[in-house]
Amino acid sequence: MAAMESEGTVVLCDACHHEIQLPVAPLRPHSQAVMARVRERYVPSAYERSSLLASISQAEEEVLRLLPDITRLEGVVTVVAASLDKLRKHKEVLDNHIAAQNSLLYSPIRALPAELLSLIFSYVSFSFEDRTTEDMQTLPRGMDRDALNISQTCIFWRNVSLSMPLLWTSISINIDTTDIAACGALPVYLRRSHKKPLHVNIYHTRPPNFPKEPKDTERTRSAISSSLIPQSNRFRTLRIFGCDPFFNETLNMNNLFTLGLYDLAPIQHWEEFIWLESIGSRCTLELAHHARSKGIQCLDEEFYDRIDELFLREHTPFDALWILSEFSCVDHLDLEIEDGHCNSLKSTVLGMVSDLALPKLESLYITSHTADTYGCVIEVEDPITQFLQKVTAPCLRFLRLDCDEDNTWLHSDFIQFLAQSKIHSQLETLQFFGPALTEDELIETLAMLPGLVSLTVCERRESPIITEKVLSRLTFHSGGINLLPSLKELSFTMEHVLDRPGLIVETIASRLNPPPTASMTPLLKFDLEWRHQSIDPGVLSQLRGMQSDGLLGEIVETCSLGNSSGCRICEDDGDDN
Repeated sequence: MAAMESEGTVVLCDACHHEIQLPVAPLRPHSQAVMARVRERYVPSAYERSSLLASISQAEEEVLRLLPDITRLEGVVTVVAASLDKLRKHKEVLDNHIAAQNSLLYSPIRALPAELLSLIFSYVSFSFEDRTTEDMQTLPRGMDRDALNISQTCIFWRNVSLSMPLLWTSISINIDTTDIAACGALPVYLRRSHKKPLHVNIYHTRPPNFPKEPKDTERTRSAISSSLIPQSNRFRTLRIFGCDPFFNETLNMNNLFTLGLYDLAPIQHWEEFIWLESIGSRCTLELAHHARSKGIQCLDEEFYDRIDELFLREHTPFDALWILSEFSCVDHLDLEIEDGHCNSLKSTVLGMVSDLALPKLESLYITSHTADTYGCVIEVEDPITQFLQKVTAPCLRFLRLDCDEDNTWLHSDFIQFLAQSKIHSQLETLQFFGPALTEDELIETLAMLPGLVSLTVCERRESPIITEKVLSRLTFHSGGINLLPSLKELSFTMEHVLDRPGLIVETIASRLNPPPTASMTPLLKFDLEWRHQSIDPGVLSQLRGMQSDGLLGEIVETCSLGNSSGCRICEDDGDDN
């Protein structure tokens, strides 16, 4: 189509030569004087009325003459718009066809075998298995749909995903942001997982007018609960964020292995979490951001007795002791507590909390981190030793202490814990990550543990403890008193440079093949991680020679001038040289 214009005429189409006549001189616009009269209460005279009526009549005739052309042009526009839409859709089909052909030709993932694809799919679907509260709050449409998205990519991926029931066993739902239409995806996951054990994460916050909920949220929660509760016997891992999503419900969790409760809101009704009493087997419990005023303090004692592994995150020593008083039957405890409390806390803990006996505890991990003091400069005490001085663990065999660089350490309290628990001869594994020990305190500790089989020492740059004196005491001396006669595994992480680096070689070599009459167990494994150029290359060569003769372990340099990974310490040392 082309438009050609002459004076008073427009030719719309070259093929049909249809024409439309336009007025050569359009009506003149009203003058400002006339418009001013329109706005006023002006009454035209008889002569002006006659002129106005003639002008109106002329305009109406012109409108009637234009109407057929307007109708005809509207029809033309409709035909043109339909033709344009059809052409655009045809172009879209061709673009998709081209993209599909290019994908077949050039996409490398299509050449991957199903076995490799299944590994990739598993990695993607389980990449957020250990979710945080922030992960749960930002779930698109309130539910993790990785497996569903994979199955909808192409028929090949769909067939691979449907052949993998484990791909559908990871379920993460945010009840607060899931719309009722999205709830239909949950039965798909439950059906395609083929009765395999489920790993379920649920986020739910308490409404302002609890126990009543907004109508939409209640409908969503009810739809999710009605789908999950019949499958509760399949729960292998269940993590709850916020508040109880199964309020006043009954579950059957005989096969639950791990239970996680994160950022729990204070319990307001005794029916909350009452379903936890349906746990039928011993399991692991994870509690994060859990304080005395929150959580599950009113359950039946049988629930606490079923917990054999307990993980506590971000607690004060006081809260940790209070919680542990309920879980006295645990055999493994992984505790993270805050460092940064004032000195008065120690007397508070001692005065308000009785000594705690953990008769079945075999392994204990304690990590301390600096608490936010909000700009206040205060003298602090070590939360690890605050905790240990109130605890007795007569069956303890594995102990790991992990402190940050600002940690304060009371060695006397640690020695008291070893003495009151009477574990000198039975402690098999000891791991120190950063406690501010002196070399004499470390030697004193090791001298108390003749049954130690595995020792790990990771020092901080500000407080070196793997010194020449320590290495000399660890070296086997025939006819002398030797530390750690049962030691089989030794691991060092070093931050400073030794004056006599060859002592490391002497220490390890002396323990590899002790005389049969020496009552000394041969060292089987030695791990060494050094930082900031702290080990002489000649020493490393000799240690690697021992590895070639059968010594197990790894020798790793984590940063150096050649491979500093942005380490400012090594870079500054290199500049000084």
